Amino acid sequence: MANKIKQHIPNFCDGLIPEKVEFETLDNLLNVPFVKQFSLYKGFKGYSVFKTPKQNLLIANYDNGEVYVVGYLGREVNLPTTAVAHNPKG
Repeated sequence: MANKIKQHIPNFCDGLIPEKVEFETLDNLLNVPFVKQFSLYKGFKGYSVFKTPKQNLLIANYDNGEVYVVGYLGREVNLPTTAVAHNPKG
């Protein structure tokens, strides 16, 4: 059964429509363009999932401690540390 991710658009951005993508595997998820773009920035460490009572957030984590909400997952995803996308820029 496919899972879904809905792109997070910050409240201060007007007129943008969030993308919604279905995916089957972790590899599919990590290659969704709006997900993958976070792994291309310097200092990218990996992704994590933050669970709230109402939703599961996919989070991008960086070496400097910054975190960004990437999107909203339909169901929780297990993210083993070996399965994070790698930053080719280091």
